[in-house]
Amino acid sequence: MQTLKRSIILQVHLFLLFIIFGVSTIVSQFYPGGLINYLTLGLMGANIIIGIICFFKIPKDEIVVVNLINMQRSKICLYGLALSLLVRFLAVFDFIIFYVMISAGVLMVISALFGFLNALKALNN
Repeated sequence: MQTLKRSIILQVHLFLLFIIFGVSTIVSQFYPGGLINYLTLGLMGANIIIGIICFFKIPKDEIVVVNLINMQRSKICLYGLALSLLVRFLAVFDFIIFYVMISAGVLMVISALFGFLNALKALNN
């Protein structure tokens, strides 16, 4: 299966964004302050700027051959991210919100890390 190298680079940076978001979710449960939010916003902004620069530096017609297993793994990672976001947004009970938010953050970090490594593996093929 063939895909554009640009789309793989975009996947790498989006998975990095979700890693930062997941770590921020976990840390903000232990240290609820404004500094963590500003630090997360700065890291996300830097990742977006670097991602846009990398995206436009790569030629439009550069193609990478990706096997079907990598595509299926990326799909599983995206399902994990969707599940973690759903759990995070549906945390409504006050007595378990701490544990729900931490588990959602851990699931997000694990899914995003697995997707990030999968995208890097697809780039190196």
